[in-house]
Amino acid sequence: MEPVIEPNALAGKGPIFVSLSLNRKDSWPSRSEAAKYFEKAYKNWDPRVLESYIKYGLKDDTTSVSGSVTLTTSKHQEVIQYMRPNFQHKRPLDADADPEGIKTHDTVFYPDIIGPSNAIYPFYRYEPILLWKLLKHIRPSVLYLFGEASPISTPDHRKEKLERTGKGIGGNGGYKNGRVKEVTFPGAGHALPFEAVEGVSDAVSTWLKQETIRWKEEEERVNKDWLNLRRDARTSTSDEWLVHLKTYFEKPKKERSKL
Repeated sequence: MEPVIEPNALAGKGPIFVSLSLNRKDSWPSRSEAAKYFEKAYKNWDPRVLESYIKYGLKDDTTSVSGSVTLTTSKHQEVIQYMRPNFQHKRPLDADADPEGIKTHDTVFYPDIIGPSNAIYPFYRYEPILLWKLLKHIRPSVLYLFGEASPISTPDHRKEKLERTGKGIGGNGGYKNGRVKEVTFPGAGHALPFEAVEGVSDAVSTWLKQETIRWKEEEERVNKDWLNLRRDARTSTSDEWLVHLKTYFEKPKKERSKL
């Protein structure tokens, strides 16, 4: 759902989200004042979600005047989920191209910096890039849920994910095999599950029903012959192993020279 899976940290709009978070308001004189603020800021949210957010997303501010409230999860904690600092401009480890780099590689503070080189300073984040590289090899079925108005789910980004997922070695076969699907919600943004509660739940439940049917069919296929085998046959190799092993080791006969 609105996944940030990109080939580099900049494509995921990380610095923009960091800026928005660090500059956001995080203190209000009362809970009612905070409610007015969020009713305007999050006007597209489902009212039930907004009510829960105001109830649980705020706490009494013990460092300020009586009655004031602040965010339960601070904006600083929010920031570090978007990006990690690389103010010293550390480089990715590449033992093949730069063997000497191993000596200065910092496995404590900068163990996982990953390129491209133009997207590692002053911030980086390795998980979205690593997942992007592995996306082709995902074997389970995948359902993507996107907000049409989301800044990180533009048509091009949605298309890239849909076409890349599951098509590699060990993958599920991709969308052409019916194992990767997408649902895009008109008008919704990155806060998709907070805005389109019913739509998201309907899409997920429909997909899960289809996947449950497919899973049962696959289980029946696996168990069809297996359950009919004797116990000893289930714990030993079949005769076919020896047959094919013999074929493997047999050397092809050399043709006689015609000279």
